[in-house]
Amino acid sequence: MSLALTSLLALVTIIVISCVFPRVNPGLPAIIAALIIGTALADMSVKSVLSGFPADLFLLLVGVCAVFGIAQENGTLPALVQKVVPLIRGRAVLVPLLLFLISFVLAAIGPGNIAAVALLATVAMTMAARYEISPLLIAIMIVTGANAGAFSPFAPTGVIAAGLMDDIGLQSDTLIWVVFAAAAVLQSLTAFGAWGIYLARRRRREVVAADAARAARPPARPRNIPAPSGMMPARPMLLLAGAGIGVGSPKLLPARAGGPAPAADSPAPGLTHPQWATIALIILMILGVLLFDAPLVLMAFIVVAVMTFARLGDLETVMRDLPWGTILMVTGIAVLISLMEKTGGLDLATTLIASVTRPQFINAALALITGIVSAYSSSSGVVMPAFIPLVPGLAEKMGIVDQVVRMVISVCVGSHMVDVSPLSTLGALALAAIPIKAQRDRAFRGLLIWGMSMAVVGAVLAFVFLDLL
Repeated sequence: MSLALTSLLALVTIIVISCVFPRVNPGLPAIIAALIIGTALADMSVKSVLSGFPADLFLLLVGVCAVFGIAQENGTLPALVQKVVPLIRGRAVLVPLLLFLISFVLAAIGPGNIAAVALLATVAMTMAARYEISPLLIAIMIVTGANAGAFSPFAPTGVIAAGLMDDIGLQSDTLIWVVFAAAAVLQSLTAFGAWGIYLARRRRREVVAADAARAARPPARPRNIPAPSGMMPARPMLLLAGAGIGVGSPKLLPARAGGPAPAADSPAPGLTHPQWATIALIILMILGVLLFDAPLVLMAFIVVAVMTFARLGDLETVMRDLPWGTILMVTGIAVLISLMEKTGGLDLATTLIASVTRPQFINAALALITGIVSAYSSSSGVVMPAFIPLVPGLAEKMGIVDQVVRMVISVCVGSHMVDVSPLSTLGALALAAIPIKAQRDRAFRGLLIWGMSMAVVGAVLAFVFLDLL
């Protein structure tokens, strides 16, 4: 068996392991496989095998995650969420949209999609119960919002994508904004689709309730016949209000007819001085990168140092709680991919994909494949590091070198479309926040169906926006 085929089979095996045994971090077997193949079969030194370790990406992930870990540890991010929630002012129809926007912003400014969902899930499900909105819809909105903002250059997923693009020779400083915009648009389309379904079903309930109210109303009496003694004329406004349907008001319309309207949201407490200082430092970090072209890794570590010296958070606690599992996945897979490049495994993989795919459907195919794999594996830690390095060779073999950026977008967006599934980390976090078991069981089935269908939806969107346009 050739070294190219051996290394390719090792990657496929590790992807299968990550799907079948989700508790096993695929980064560890990836490093082991790379060392065994490299030293035992390819006669390489350990140093040569480990030269593929992405030290720059490792430090960038640690720095960015530490900044927002401190912001979470000192309560800055939860306090910002509490500040925004009262803005709906009792308008139930706006709750899903507001939660989508909050999740998007939280993920985009730096904490990332996992942190955004973890921060927002409990608050979101509390609001779902208060305003009698389906927890399934709320879960879809916060997870989709988080993935819409996940490819921000300041978020861990965006950092990973930018690092992978650098590795294949693309100018990530500019292109990561393109990927971010594409992910935001395509993910938003699915979120607004879910919101539209909610509004349509809500309108149907209102019509049914109004018809029931009219049917229960006594027949109108002729004007010249007085009402019997002690009987007041029927008042449609009161009857409709009793049925839970507000007339002429855009405010809260409970999903269950006759349900009590929730009280107005109480104002959130003010931010503390350490929290204001944390916000200021994060803004300075972002401005330093955007306005002065400062390296993000440098700005992140400077901000972490200032936060530590100013005692804005417990760095020891933050470092213990960093997403080390994700970091190990990304760096471990990167080591194996580097070995595959040296042994010809990447070239073999691109040859196989090119032989079964037509150029006019390449983006749809990549979105579908990565979506299916991502349903059972890590989108950022396994799928992107495994598939993005294949893009240049695949584009060259298929004669579509001008499609490289679009193909990268297909891999990034397609792999994250299915993260609504309860089998993924994001879907599981949203599901766990639902307090009532019966609702949680129904939401599990709904999230599973919706999440799996997103692999097909992602392929269709990739075909329409990336293949056709």
